[in-house]
Amino acid sequence: MWDGRIVSLEAQAKAPIEHPDEMGETLERVVERLGQDPEYKQAFATAFPSAPLVNGENLLKALAAYQRTLVSPKTRFDQWVEGDEGALTEQEKAGFDLFIGKARCINCHTGFAFTDHSFHDIGLPSEDDLGRGPVAGIPKLNYAFKTPGLRELAWTAPYMHDGSMATLEEVIRHYEAGGVDRPSRSREMPARIELTDEERNALIAFLYTLSSENAPKPSREAWLREEARAASATGSIDRQESTTVSQRNKEFTPGHVLIKRGEALTIFNDDTRTHNVRIYDPRFDFNSGAQDPGQAVTLALPTVGTYKAFCGIHPNMELTIEVK
Repeated sequence: MWDGRIVSLEAQAKAPIEHPDEMGETLERVVERLGQDPEYKQAFATAFPSAPLVNGENLLKALAAYQRTLVSPKTRFDQWVEGDEGALTEQEKAGFDLFIGKARCINCHTGFAFTDHSFHDIGLPSEDDLGRGPVAGIPKLNYAFKTPGLRELAWTAPYMHDGSMATLEEVIRHYEAGGVDRPSRSREMPARIELTDEERNALIAFLYTLSSENAPKPSREAWLREEARAASATGSIDRQESTTVSQRNKEFTPGHVLIKRGEALTIFNDDTRTHNVRIYDPRFDFNSGAQDPGQAVTLALPTVGTYKAFCGIHPNMELTIEVK
């Protein structure tokens, strides 16, 4: 977690299972359901021959073991480090020089994963989230959050521990301005950085070289394909002419709607979780705030075109809105 309150992948795997805003389950009930499936029973027996049980301990071990396989593949940056001068453009190389020099990103983003695995207050505005301070019992660490690794950042927006910044340009401009000046702000955080537009663009270009060229692919598991076909049959994948969208099971349904200009679009939270509707777009910047179960949000998109919405609480929830 960004405040470091969980110290192992095994413990982390348990947290979303039981959190009411995520799976909202208990480990015991999940284990009971999995234990009723013959294929899972056999798989657990194969994976854990010394204790061939579908139980909570083995479940968390299995989830953590899988998560440890999620390693970024070689990127163009890595090819360049290994000697391929043509792997990066001149702009990207200039961005690397800024990263390790004038911009001082290297102060915290070090090593293969580009993180020092430490906690820093980088001056983000915050009223009620004190970050690492209360967890460690050290007030000087108030507002400090773990330095994120920069691998695959092209696919992990929005940025910062709270998802408050939509683009890398926003992130860099935050560092240029220095953030909120308070006693806990990290000494590694420059008070100000002066970058030209050309330098800022070069730094962004370099950062994108730390990501794979293609977005992560969805799972190929058979049961997920079955769910996808079922969703398509009910219209949650194919575009629909609809002025209403529901939020349930951390999905917008339908996930792609077509409306007429001037029509109102209503998004209803019929889930047991709190959701949010967020649109980052020069034509329409919208944030619904916390949308509790049973609450609805009504939008009127201003111009013809395609808009992308997501849930700021569960960013994998995405909705495409076409206005004709």
